Amino acid sequence: MHTLPRDALLHALEYLEPMELRAMALVSRWHNSLQQHGALSSDAFRFLTHCVDRVPSFADICLTNTHATASTTNHRYSFISKTIMCLTCFSSIEPVAYDNGQVVTMALAKGGVGGNRCVRANVPFEMTPRVAVFQTTDRTWFVDVVYDGYFEISIADPINPMRDDATLDMCIAIGVASPDFEVVDQQPGWDDNSYGYHSDDGHFFTSGQPHPFAATFGMHDTIGCGIQRDMTTHDSILYFTKNGQRLGGTFPCLHDELFPVVGIDADYTVRLNFGHEPFRCRPPPSTEGDTSALVALQAQPWPAAPTRPRSMWQNMLAAVDVFAKRTTSLMYCSN
Repeated sequence: MHTLPRDALLHALEYLEPMELRAMALVSRWHNSLQQHGALSSDAFRFLTHCVDRVPSFADICLTNTHATASTTNHRYSFISKTIMCLTCFSSIEPVAYDNGQVVTMALAKGGVGGNRCVRANVPFEMTPRVAVFQTTDRTWFVDVVYDGYFEISIADPINPMRDDATLDMCIAIGVASPDFEVVDQQPGWDDNSYGYHSDDGHFFTSGQPHPFAATFGMHDTIGCGIQRDMTTHDSILYFTKNGQRLGGTFPCLHDELFPVVGIDADYTVRLNFGHEPFRCRPPPSTEGDTSALVALQAQPWPAAPTRPRSMWQNMLAAVDVFAKRTTSLMYCSN
């Protein structure tokens, strides 16, 4: 942060809320990486301001539970039955662990297997260029400007004991989905708005059709899903990783904004990683020498200054100012 001009720094801070200020403080640690992308201080400043844009970072379990409750109440049941079922559905996805107050580890509620619930990230991988920040080691971060996206899930032991044959009926799926994807009563890839790699059979699903892909996966595995975009040909492809190794084969997908999504129909706990922890399989960097994403990022217009609510004293001063102007106007008219 000390490398930015004072005026530029103050201008940046005007836009930030407390959480964003914390993010900016973290960004200041990446000075050496930022220098590689912008020789001018103005370039570095624009790079920093986009670092605090919202990116996929946690599991939006509230969306899933809300949709599950709405789905239940749309059916004809007695009031008591609706109440019981809503309470059950509302706890269908439970938080297990948090990062900075946001859910990153989750699990189905006890007895929830069979409900086919999906959880998507808080925001999608946008089509606009963005700053990607991945932790590579305990004290090292990788910074790049990309159009692509990548995330991983780690599958851990269940919270509650399972039957010996329970794994035969369980499935975890990882993939991406459009904003129109319904997160209740289906898995990624079961409709035209999503894509998913399923644990129980190793198939890749899209438009409801299974395609033989890779081995099955389950407890103690880490699976990744990535998007690679070609902004020249307007094509996008999906790839997957398993335990640090990229799996063979890619799949075409929508060239549009897509949400990271996880399908949960199992008793396992699932942990999401969007780069706040080192990835098992590091995503590929932007093409060497290709600065198109950086150029596009720098060409984006400056965001408008947020309109902050006026304080009580500001409202009082404004009222006094209006009263004074009206009094002056009346005195002028009377003369």
